[in-house]
Amino acid sequence: MLDNGHLDGNALTLTGRPIGEELGRINYDKDKLLRNGVIAPFEKPYLPRGHLVMLRGNLGTGWTKISGSGLAPYEGKAIVFESESDFHEHWQERVNGEGDFVIIRNEGPKGAPGMPEMLGPTTKITGKFGKETKIGFMTDGRFSGGSVGGAPIVGHVDEAFNRGLIRIIQNGDTIRVDPANNEINLLVGQEEIDARVRNYRVPQSVLERISQSPQDLQLYHSTTSSAREGATMLFKKLVF
Repeated sequence: MLDNGHLDGNALTLTGRPIGEELGRINYDKDKLLRNGVIAPFEKPYLPRGHLVMLRGNLGTGWTKISGSGLAPYEGKAIVFESESDFHEHWQERVNGEGDFVIIRNEGPKGAPGMPEMLGPTTKITGKFGKETKIGFMTDGRFSGGSVGGAPIVGHVDEAFNRGLIRIIQNGDTIRVDPANNEINLLVGQEEIDARVRNYRVPQSVLERISQSPQDLQLYHSTTSSAREGATMLFKKLVF
């Protein structure tokens, strides 16, 4: 990226030295990495875009992380889990294969509390059904670059506890993701969505989990920002 003019070599790093100088200190054989397919040529990237996108639609949540195979649209039927532990306990009898859209919610910064990694669930799905099987996945938790699949994997969405619309998705709802156009939609009428929002209550299991969390996590729950804002603790006033 530096060689092709996409990094400002004068930008300072945490070392106090500019990034151009830091990269110049790295000793590696770029040609060998290209020959062996470890990295893709700049002119022919592995993917046509990055994984952080601005999603739109009635489930669109602004800057969101999306992975999975290709840019083709995908529609699937929602299978909702109220937590990661709920998924691990029941996924084998509930996730059937292609055409499913797995939803794991209440795992965002406030709801978890903490925002845990969802590599375990995505690994179990691909381990059982194969990496190319088209099973959608959406969570208000997070996932890493290790999560792969044959259908879109959408993470870091506005969390259920913080009034994100992931909270009103029900089993059997159709969800459509169009990665090429950065759109994600719950295919339910607006009147039904409005009614669900009015009637929504935080699950008792989520409230109990928060209340039973260690004191530091309860403090984090009460002060943290959204994932999009860095999931950082926001202290408005410190009292000593």
